[in-house]
Amino acid sequence: MSDEQDIVPVIGGPKDGEAVQWSTCQFYTFPDSKDRVAVALEDGSIGYLFGEHTYEMKCYAKGDERKYQLEYVRYKKPGTALRMVRTPQ
Repeated sequence: MSDEQDIVPVIGGPKDGEAVQWSTCQFYTFPDSKDRVAVALEDGSIGYLFGEHTYEMKCYAKGDERKYQLEYVRYKKPGTALRMVRTPQ
């Protein structure tokens, strides 16, 4: 893989037009702090769950040439209600 392909463009969604480091991951997720839900943690403190944007790594080929890009797939809401979350021990 050449240096040019180490960075791939992001297509669609809130990160449209940005670029990220290429990797072998099929799906990338990015949190969205604009959409969040408060959760009560086991220790009595409050934590937050964030919305999540998902992108899929795509590869387009023409002969020996390969073009990689992340394409927007979906948005997942963080949840709708305050709930208890247990912390790992």
